[in-house]
Amino acid sequence: MFLLDLPQELLDHIPGHLRNIEDFLALSSTCRLLRRTCSLVSSNTILRLAAAQSSTFFRPDPHYLIAATCSQLSKNAIESAEARQALRHALQGGVEGLLEHCIENCGLTLAEIRRLHEMRFTIFNPLANWIDQLAGKQWYQTPGFWSGGVSDAYTIFAEPERALYQFAIYGELLGSSSENYIRGQKDAVLDREVRLDYVKYCVPDSVCAGGYRGFEVLNTGPYKSGETDTQVADQAAMWHILKSTRWNRAWAEVRAAAGGDFEEDSWKQEVWNACVLNQGLGGLSMLRPGGLTQEWVDKLHEIRRLIEGLEGSDRPSRVEVPLVHPYLTTDFAILYEEALACMQNMWPGTYAADSQA
Repeated sequence: MFLLDLPQELLDHIPGHLRNIEDFLALSSTCRLLRRTCSLVSSNTILRLAAAQSSTFFRPDPHYLIAATCSQLSKNAIESAEARQALRHALQGGVEGLLEHCIENCGLTLAEIRRLHEMRFTIFNPLANWIDQLAGKQWYQTPGFWSGGVSDAYTIFAEPERALYQFAIYGELLGSSSENYIRGQKDAVLDREVRLDYVKYCVPDSVCAGGYRGFEVLNTGPYKSGETDTQVADQAAMWHILKSTRWNRAWAEVRAAAGGDFEEDSWKQEVWNACVLNQGLGGLSMLRPGGLTQEWVDKLHEIRRLIEGLEGSDRPSRVEVPLVHPYLTTDFAILYEEALACMQNMWPGTYAADSQA
């Protein structure tokens, strides 16, 4: 009996037993019958096959595949307390744990893979190079770096491509929560603990390891060995990028095209800025020339209109992180504030520093 003589219900099982996405593509190009068989494969099977070659075709590994799929986790976690707890557990395993959770619960189609592959060359790679100029090796090569060559000279260690995807993943996970909040659906948001778990364990930093009094960081994920690599400083890199002049100037131009800013330093401006930043992978396209399409402008106009209509009672409440000099986070998704809260051990005056005295 030849392979093609098998009944369709048996052929349908073949793709699930392949080694990787390369084998899947080879099988689908063999003949029309197997191509049709492969076209019926579930998106979860395609994701599993892609993950088997993530270090080859989907770099940075595992951030690329997480960014491509994790928004599906967000929807489930918003709707179910059980799914929210499962997401927190996955986040506490670091990016490896989060990818495994994506593989178990999400999917990816070939059309999405092709679209993301195109975006890699037109959007993601150029932006990673730009971040390198803001916080990476190219930044340090600026003439007169320590003597006025840059306005925000600072000693940091950044992996620009990783930082770009860490930023995008935050938006994929929290973007829907941000928009639900401004639409008055405050019970349909992922809470502060979920957001902090993402920053603690998926944007790791050696200064965050161990936490501080009142701020727990488990010995899991990137900290599970108990001997965290002192070169890991992703929170510091993220904090620097988000406060850098050129980064904020670029996003100010995006906001200007969608109605401009609110009063400087107002809470509505803080929410507006965060909503624009929390647009995930797709939102990165707004930073490239010609990428701020009418579709994006219309979407941001609607977001700004909703924020403008918020009342004082809608203002995000502050949650105290228990430091000697308290730093406050909010019940709204603001990556800058959460990164800063997680890396408080960089500065003296925290409870952790006092307890070690």
